[in-house]
Amino acid sequence: MRQTPSEFAELYDRIGGRLFAYLAARLGNRQDAADVLQEVFLRIVRAERKVWKADDVDAYVFRMARNEVNRMLSRRKRQRQIQLEPNEIAGQVVSSSAALEASDLAKFALEQLEPDDLEIVALKLYGQMTFAQVAEVVGSPASSVATKYQRAIERLRDFFDRRTEIEERKERGTK
Repeated sequence: MRQTPSEFAELYDRIGGRLFAYLAARLGNRQDAADVLQEVFLRIVRAERKVWKADDVDAYVFRMARNEVNRMLSRRKRQRQIQLEPNEIAGQVVSSSAALEASDLAKFALEQLEPDDLEIVALKLYGQMTFAQVAEVVGSPASSVATKYQRAIERLRDFFDRRTEIEERKERGTK
């Protein structure tokens, strides 16, 4: 059975913004994200039976997007790092009052994460996905995804805690 235009519009309205944010984080720029978003929705139209039969349509579409990103990066023969916004991450791992000061450090902290962990953080924060959905996208068990996410956030918190401790010692004039 063919889906109606309103069903495609509803799908786009439900996940388009989150999907675009994830794609922009993965690709590092909005134009490439828009191109991939368009390609994903074209693929949805072409493979609609598979899409609409999926247990979790949102996760299925995110997996399609992930695959399309990987195809794009492969065609370019270079891999870009996921480009999460430092302010977004800083706000997730430290108090809001410290978030602005921490944003400069967040970029460095993110570089310390493994690429797979960074992708999980991007899907969770930008895709606003559940752990089960992220697991379906990356092809890992939900418990592993949740553990990797928690550990990545904890590593970021530890990084900011150490920086805060160093700053406090400097203010007190001790080492």
